[in-house]
Parts: sequence; C-alpha cells; structure tokens
Amino acid sequence: MDSVDALVYVADMQTHEILFINQYGKRIWGDVIGKTCYQSLQNGFDQPCSFCTNHLLLDEAGNPTRTITWEFQNTITKRWYQCRDSAIRWLDGRIVRLEIATDITEQKTVEYALRQANRQLNMLSGITRHDILNTVNAVQLFLEIAKSKVDTTPADQDFKHIDHAISLIQSHIEFTRVYQDLGSHEPVWHRLSSLIQAVFSRFSVHIVNTADDIELYADPLVVKVFENLVDNSIRHGQGVTRIQISSQIHEDEAVILFEDDGAGISYEEKEQIFERGYGKNTGLGLFFIREILSVTGISIRETGQPGTGARFEITIPVGKWRMHYKEGGKQ
Repeated sequence: MDSVDALVYVADMQTHEILFINQYGKRIWGDVIGKTCYQSLQNGFDQPCSFCTNHLLLDEAGNPTRTITWEFQNTITKRWYQCRDSAIRWLDGRIVRLEIATDITEQKTVEYALRQANRQLNMLSGITRHDILNTVNAVQLFLEIAKSKVDTTPADQDFKHIDHAISLIQSHIEFTRVYQDLGSHEPVWHRLSSLIQAVFSRFSVHIVNTADDIELYADPLVVKVFENLVDNSIRHGQGVTRIQISSQIHEDEAVILFEDDGAGISYEEKEQIFERGYGKNTGLGLFFIREILSVTGISIRETGQPGTGARFEITIPVGKWRMHYKEGGKQ
C-alpha cells in the first residue's frame, strides 16, 4: 500500500477510528492512526461527515456489498480526489471501511476549462443560429409575397424546391440547437426505472418493464434515448401495440433490451438506421441516440428478426452501470 500513489486508509465503521494509513497519506495528513477520520482528514468537523459512505457499503445483514466511487474536494488540502470506498474484513475479524483516494485536481482543472470553452461556443452557436433563423424567416416571407404577385402555375415546381430548401435549413438549425447540449454537462447516474417512467407516461402504447433496478452513468440527455426509441417504434413499427424493456447481466456488462411487436428492421437497414438523415421523418432519431450513449462508452445496435419486431440492445460497459441501492444498503 505504501507504493500506491494515492491515499489509502482503513477506518472502523462504528467509531471512525483510523486503523491504517499509507505513507502517501502520512506525508500530507501526518500519522493519524488512532484518531477519527472526520477530525484528522478533514477540517472543522466534530462529528462524522454528512457524506460518509458507511451505510452504503453493507447490506441489511451487515455484510460487505459494493464499492462506492465518488469525488470530493478535501477541506484541508483543497485538492480534488476520486474516492473508492469498500467494506472489508479486518485482521481481527471486524468489518472496516477501506478508502483509496486518488488526486484528480489536474483533471478537474482541465474539465473546468473545457466547460468554460463549451459555454462560450454554445453562446456563439446560439447567436449565429438566431441570426440565420431570422434570415430564413425573411426569405420565407419574401417567397410568400412573390407567390402572391405572380402567376405561380409555371413556377410551381420552382417554388416547391425553394420551400423544401427552406425546410431543410430550418431542420439543420434545429439539429444544431439540440446537438449543442450533448456533452456540455457532466455525465451523472440515472436510475433506469425513473427514466422509463418519465418517458413512457407520455405515450399511449402499452409498456412492460421487467428490467433489473440498475443505474447507468450517462449524459443528462439520456432521457431522449428512450423518447426517440418509443417515437421510432410508433412512427415506423407499423402498428406497434406493445413495448417491453428488460435487462441482462453478462459478466461485467449490463444490457438493456428494448423490444416492440411491430414490423421490425430489415437486415440491410440494421446499421443504416443509425446514420444521420436516413429514412423519412427520422428527425434526430437513432443517430442522436447513438451519439448520446457514446459519450460514456455505451453502445446500441438493432438485433431483431425482420417481421417480428424491432429489438435494440443497449450495452453498458463495466464502471458505467451499477445496481440501485436504497438508503441503508437495502435493495
């Protein structure tokens, strides 16, 4: 543990007494063995930290469960750390908390600079989009005036082409409005059941949810993934009446399955449907879905049998999903 370039310490889960701290920790916080973690590793605390993870590390029987990963700015060093907390059995048999805290201050500094740059780019994009829309609206107005002044019969086809071009420009501008928000906010943990409930309450199609109670680490726009999947089924499924959401756990990966009882997707289109602008009335659609998920390394593909309904597999890699636990470690 002394060779690890991170703080490693062990604390009693009842008394919060530090039982072990490695050399990295001693260089910064001193030899604090025998002292409470909240008084020696933090500044100004006279009781256990409000953000203590002890209650999340044990199940209702008092046995170790999962590892909790979280970030915190230390009140003594003022530096940011990524903390990984686990409950383990100590040398004398008692259950203790093991924390490994890695300094991520430089990463946080870079992330802040990127967020600032994104805000400025988004502001510029918004101003430019507003100006372009004003110009397009003016063109549309002058076009309507021109139609009222001339015999449109010989020019009908030309006017239709102009109308179509204007619609395309407006569509592209709308795409930039939605797409600019992708990746502009930090990913967060989302409870799958909450996403499903929020989205499917807006649609009349029958929804069956048998998925595990999992959480996924994704861009805040992930709710649009399920919105677009449902919309896609209703628009293109040719009479979809039922949608089922389920899940599977394959070793370290979690897979969310989205299935409908519609016409399905032909083998030739299974990859093409994820291309921007493919098909009719697709809007942002499946292209945008794949982009949202890819922010945190989540992938999506269509694996259904043509004629029996669409089947989308959303694969979440290790570290980007976890089981949902209620307060007190209960599932």
